[in-house]
Amino acid sequence: MKKACLIFVFLLFLVPVLCADDMFSEDRYYYDETKGYEGWASLMPLGTEAEAEENGFSFDQLLEELKEEIETEATVTDCLKLSKKESFLVFSALKDFDCEDGESYMLILTDEPSDVAQKSLGLIVTVIDAEKNFKWKGFYLIEAESENLIGFEDDDLKHYYNKKTGLEGWANIEFMGMNSELEKQGVDFVQIIGSVKEEALKAGEPVITDCNELSELESFLVWSALNEYDYEEDETYVVGITTKEPETADSGLFLFVTVTDGGENFYWNGFYFSEN
Repeated sequence: MKKACLIFVFLLFLVPVLCADDMFSEDRYYYDETKGYEGWASLMPLGTEAEAEENGFSFDQLLEELKEEIETEATVTDCLKLSKKESFLVFSALKDFDCEDGESYMLILTDEPSDVAQKSLGLIVTVIDAEKNFKWKGFYLIEAESENLIGFEDDDLKHYYNKKTGLEGWANIEFMGMNSELEKQGVDFVQIIGSVKEEALKAGEPVITDCNELSELESFLVWSALNEYDYEEDETYVVGITTKEPETADSGLFLFVTVTDGGENFYWNGFYFSEN
């Protein structure tokens, strides 16, 4: 991940608004004992949006240039919504560095120290409302493809346990967008699942079977995963579930989940997969 950081630095140094002393801070570790959020963040000052405009560029333009450059080295996907943990890391870094209203920064967030992390979130953040809020735009960077069949890094699968009921498992979640907008774009989850099944049948693995009903444990894991976000009506997420230790899991459940009834319910499409 240090290579990715160096690419960021190289491109940012091309921007006239930055002075030669500007560079990313060292990784800092942040932990919320109450909520269990933890991760690393590094930060680089960018000045203000007004200063950028005076020098003939915008932060949106900079972000697109970064994505274009990094796509030659790694997989890049847009970040459409921040999870609660990601927001915690941003606020922690901004507070730690005494960032002020109107100032913009490049942040890199990781679940592990950046020299070993394979996945990071790069954000351009502008502070507003006395550090109580910020606006942002960014993307995920994945340096290596995961061997996990559901497309999630093993390290991204979070453990959930309900002491009262004994329900236990692992899940990962990623925001896809508003379902109404996805439908306008022609996204058909039933068709996507059908295509995945067809390709799996041709390849001989993994073995894919329909999921027609969620168990109590599976529903618990979906809700647990959704709670990683401030989810709202009509939002659609991709959720991966396994009841086995991620390191040894050879089966799981893949779901497209759309929030309904003002956040009180959800509907879903999905399938089970398992290795031969």
